[in-house]
Amino acid sequence: MNILIVKLSAIGDVVHSLPVLYALRERFPSAHIAWLVEEAASSLLEGHPLLDRLIVSKRKSWLKALGHAGNKKRAVIEIKSFIHELRDTKYDIVLDLHALLKSGLLIFLARGTRKVGYDRGDEGSSIFLNEKIPPYDIEKHAILRYMNLATYLGAQPDGYYFPIPISDADRRSVRQILENERIEGPFMAINPIAKWDSKLWDKKRFALLADHCIREFKLTVVFPAAEKMTPIFSQLWNRCRRGRLIFAAEPT
Repeated sequence: MNILIVKLSAIGDVVHSLPVLYALRERFPSAHIAWLVEEAASSLLEGHPLLDRLIVSKRKSWLKALGHAGNKKRAVIEIKSFIHELRDTKYDIVLDLHALLKSGLLIFLARGTRKVGYDRGDEGSSIFLNEKIPPYDIEKHAILRYMNLATYLGAQPDGYYFPIPISDADRRSVRQILENERIEGPFMAINPIAKWDSKLWDKKRFALLADHCIREFKLTVVFPAAEKMTPIFSQLWNRCRRGRLIFAAEPT
């Protein structure tokens, strides 16, 4: 049994998809499971113990390179190599969790017996499927929509599990940040940033949440932030009434 999961981006959406990986591994313990992802979210899946293979699309990098004469040849070579990698295995199941045109085109290129996903996907992506199930309520949480596909394939999950591999390098980076910022004792990290305004919570609510956790649980609240985001976090800081908030820069 060869299974290919297609969920290209973004980081949060890939995290939402992890319960599907767990459920499929439980259902098909001896299967060879691969995941097709774009490079921005690939670090979440590198070395994942439940995955047998990671196929990375560098779509954005290739598009940028194709716009520069000096980089076109390299980009073309990499794209050809990627397509060969995508097609070198015949999959019993190709599972479309992304449901956009960019994923549909890759599913079209992939060699699969069953290409499974929701009917009437966005941007007409469902035309590349040969096994379509009725659309799931768009108002339901994304995790439930993804897991409905896993259930369709025979998985019987007893919960939602988000296995994220943490490398020794990750642990060292975090320890270094904590030492640099002199963070001791229990703490919690809050990331109030999202790409789309529709996904943002009001800054005042984040501030109230931070105050509550500091007051009730005696936690240090850490806002991990790159320097370019300092103005956003400064606005949040100005709304907080108490406590020590740490702006821990991303490790370089």
